[in-house]
Order: sequence, then C-alpha cells, then structure tokens
Amino acid sequence: MTVDLLQNIGCVRRILAVVVVLMAGLPAAGGYLQVDPDAMLQGYQEYIGDSMMGAPYSFHAYVDYAVYDKSKFGSTPGSPFEGLDPSGGDDYVYAYQIVNSGDLLRTGDISLFTVGTHLYDAQSIASLADPYTNNPPHPAGTGEPPNPGASLGSSVAWSYPLSNTLAVGEKSTILLFTSPSVPGLDTATLEGGILALDTNNLPSPVPEPGTLVLLVVGGAAFLWKRGRESFFSGGSAHHVLG
Repeated sequence: MTVDLLQNIGCVRRILAVVVVLMAGLPAAGGYLQVDPDAMLQGYQEYIGDSMMGAPYSFHAYVDYAVYDKSKFGSTPGSPFEGLDPSGGDDYVYAYQIVNSGDLLRTGDISLFTVGTHLYDAQSIASLADPYTNNPPHPAGTGEPPNPGASLGSSVAWSYPLSNTLAVGEKSTILLFTSPSVPGLDTATLEGGILALDTNNLPSPVPEPGTLVLLVVGGAAFLWKRGRESFFSGGSAHHVLG
C-alpha cells in the first residue's frame, strides 16, 4: 500500500467514527429526563471506559439525569411520571437513565451503575418505564430493567446480570431514588466491557445546610465542596437549571 492510500484509509476511518458517534450519541437529541419541564436540574454526562483488554472490551455511554424539587416529580398534568413519586411528594427525586451508545471501536456492554450519596440518604429506590419507548431518534425498546436497586450505605447501585447487560444501542429504564436532602454532586461510576469503568460527578443529595452550592456560570457549572472539583472532569457534561 502506498502512503497516500494509508492516509486516505485513516481519514475514512476517522470520518466513520464521527458518523457513528453522531448517530449513536442519542442523548444529544434529548432523552426525556433532559426535557422534562418538571425538573429543577437536568442534563447528561458522557462516560468512556477503556479496558486494558483493548477497545472491543471498552464502552462509550451517556447518563441522562434530572433532579426534581419536592412535590414536582410528575406534577404537570399528563406527565408520564404523574402519580409515580415514590415519596408521595415529600422528598427530592433523583433520576438517571443510561444509554450505551458505543462507537466504532468501543462495543462493550454496561453491567453496573453506582451513584454516591450521603450515608443512607437514598430512599425509595425504583425503576420506571422509559417515556420515550420506540420514539425515534431514541434507542428502540422499552428500556432494559436492572436488578432491583440497592443502597450500599454511601451509594446506590443498579446492576445488570450477564444475561441482561446493556448492549450497544440499548438503554436502561429510568433509575431513581428519593431523598430529603438538597442536590449537590457526588461520584457516579459506570462499569462494563471487561475490566472497564469510568467515574464522573453527577447530581446527588448532600446534607443540609450549605455543604454544597450549585453555581451557575455561563450555561451552568457546578463545583464540588471538597477540593472544588470541576463538574466537567472526565467526560463531557451538559446540564441545565430549571
């Protein structure tokens, strides 16, 4: 092969990678959590977990999220979440949805999602049907339900068994829990592929008063109370205050 041919092949591969990401990066089109008018805070976070075993055993995913003030979850008449607040309107609701977009190289499944919380602060852990079932351009299907969510004391975990991992092109159901504590930031981790994981910061409850302040700078920027870590560390993050 000539040098020019090799360069052209490399160029085509890069173009294909961009096309695949644009086609598969469906959260950019807005999952329901990103556009729910009842949310006080919403957006999505990119996750890239690279495995020591190589790209085919790595993953590329997004986590949509939304936080709802007390009594606001499903409060708009006709909302798909109407009447489904596990706390009966007494607590904040923290909701997440995983989309395993994959890319040209990373084709691993997703098997575990954990969100850090203040000690035993997560309550009413649940999984709800995806409002965007079979609604293009979002992934087809009803959303894959995980094993029942579990509180691990300082985190909440949803796992997918080997027989039901989230493959490329699949999404989770709406994963949520309630809490009496106000939204701040804590670490959230996706695991999948083979020995692949990625950790970023996502909205999560923090104890009152005043251990974390949500700051809006430009679009919206959040600073973590310990070390004032940027919310944008790790993958790309997009978020909006309602």
